[in-house]
Amino acid sequence: MALLYILDCSLTLLWNVEMTYKIFSQSITIDLVMCTAVISGYVLNRMNNDALEMFRWLLYEKISPNAVTLARILPACSSVAALKLGKELHGNILKNGVDKKCHVGTAITDMYSKCERLGLAHKTFGRVSEKDVVCWNK
Repeated sequence: MALLYILDCSLTLLWNVEMTYKIFSQSITIDLVMCTAVISGYVLNRMNNDALEMFRWLLYEKISPNAVTLARILPACSSVAALKLGKELHGNILKNGVDKKCHVGTAITDMYSKCERLGLAHKTFGRVSEKDVVCWNK
């Protein structure tokens, strides 16, 4: 748990992605939470190709992404115009039934909007059942 705290602090407070990756790569056990933290840090620092590379590694290692991981990686897809990957992720999200959650639905909507697919963005937003202030303001 302390390692996760260090990862989180270095990502969100210090913005030191290199240090975070060093901690990550020296860890004995790597889990979904750690991968998601690294992906989040990469996206926050606009290192979207690195975020996508980490996500691909996660899938290669047969670690199943959860709703939080998927919501964190979708902005990377829109910023590097990786619409095909974004659509694949959307399919995975639909398959796992997490598309109606606000943070996931908003991430999908945002990704489609930034990729100039407004019809898909509107359709996706309409499917979100748990709309709150965050959904309406994103």
